[in-house]
Amino acid sequence: MRKAFIGPIIGLAMTLMFTQVAVAGVHILLKVTNDIDREVYDLAVVTNEDDHAVGLKLIDRNKSDHYFDVSDLKGGVVLKKEGSRKVIVLRSSDFEKDRGGHFKLDFLSNGITGSRDNLDLKCQFGKEKWQVFYKGRLVSKMFFVGKTVFGKLVGIKQVIIK
Repeated sequence: MRKAFIGPIIGLAMTLMFTQVAVAGVHILLKVTNDIDREVYDLAVVTNEDDHAVGLKLIDRNKSDHYFDVSDLKGGVVLKKEGSRKVIVLRSSDFEKDRGGHFKLDFLSNGITGSRDNLDLKCQFGKEKWQVFYKGRLVSKMFFVGKTVFGKLVGIKQVIIK
């Protein structure tokens, strides 16, 4: 009876060894920090079993995660909000689930005047993983520097990307 099981078990083991199983997952794109509240976030792409992007996730290491469907990128997803002000918004008009697209990172540079600034990023699936590029260079970290007036935070002075 033992011998009857050995053949199928070896066959199953060989099949599993040579079969690549695709699984859905969360892939970290950027580590996001700031000098305002010193919080650490991870911006990640959420994929299905075919490695196609189905959403983005902002992972707050101290609180709850925030999920955004990729279809929401055209209208913009709010990554940070203070009161009624949209402080950081991420948009993409050409994001494709299988290869990525261009991101426009829009941020409030001066809350007093309401002026905004933005950065252009590229998110793409390449070399079997999701990656972010800034000015043609692979990046993994984003640091927001706050702008203060009389000691009060009024916006984002600059974004340092490495």
